[in-house]
Amino acid sequence: MRKKAELNSKLYFVLILLAVLIIPFTLFKFKIFNGITGDATAAYKNVTLTVGNTAPHIDQLSAISAQTIIPNSTQLVTLWFIATDQNGVGTLKTAGSFGFFALTGETTRNNLSCTQYNVINSTSENVTCVIGVKYYDSPGTWTINVSINDTSNAEAHNDTTNFTLGSTVAVIQAPLNLSWTTSLNPTDTNKLADQPINVTNAGNMNISNLSDMAFDLVSGSNNFGSSNFTVSNASATACGSVLKLANNTAINITGSNNYRYTKGNNITTLYYCIPTVPLVTSGNYASSYTWITTANG
Repeated sequence: MRKKAELNSKLYFVLILLAVLIIPFTLFKFKIFNGITGDATAAYKNVTLTVGNTAPHIDQLSAISAQTIIPNSTQLVTLWFIATDQNGVGTLKTAGSFGFFALTGETTRNNLSCTQYNVINSTSENVTCVIGVKYYDSPGTWTINVSINDTSNAEAHNDTTNFTLGSTVAVIQAPLNLSWTTSLNPTDTNKLADQPINVTNAGNMNISNLSDMAFDLVSGSNNFGSSNFTVSNASATACGSVLKLANNTAINITGSNNYRYTKGNNITTLYYCIPTVPLVTSGNYASSYTWITTANG
């Protein structure tokens, strides 16, 4: 009986040992070899996709207050806008951004190379454009349009804002001095000034006529009346012109609505004459006040 118990104990130990060795091997074999033969319960795969470009957008466009031209010059107008690109500020082509002002029938004014004013954050920047408005650009409501591309050439634009350009009537004249340098004698006739006066429309409105306000010339207590002068826009008729000037009085010198001078163009050349030098005391005469040429729209 004792030997039989010892035999059973040894057999039981062998069975346990075999279980310890065989079961892990079986599980290992099942995982490895079933993976090779395609009998696994899980499969693995690689996943890829492509996300397209997101176009930039313009979040804000500045308002521009009402503007007036600078006579015979260019008015520089500054605008700004905020551009955003979700792919980062570095993808915005700021150097190629542009802004322009447009009005039907007028030449578009633009800046085709606006500049970055500052970076707001990683995706947004402030862009500024300086655009020149010419002195002869017509008054009215001008549309503002700005645009910017990204490095994929996707475009953002904004044309939701406008500004008002006011009307300006203005003239300039040259030379600024009207003179008779050659000595005049009483009763001399048909004495034209040394140079005519060129008057130019320097505003953005057409002009229908001009008026002149003259003032008497004086030499000490002596007076040379401004009514002794005539004016015309043709040299051949200046000395026979019926358009006599008058002291401190605006005289229409081109005839009511007889002329229309286009904005931005030379208006006319004015010729001044003394048809007959009056009998006045000798001396150097000069106007008591500056003579004034006024444009009438």
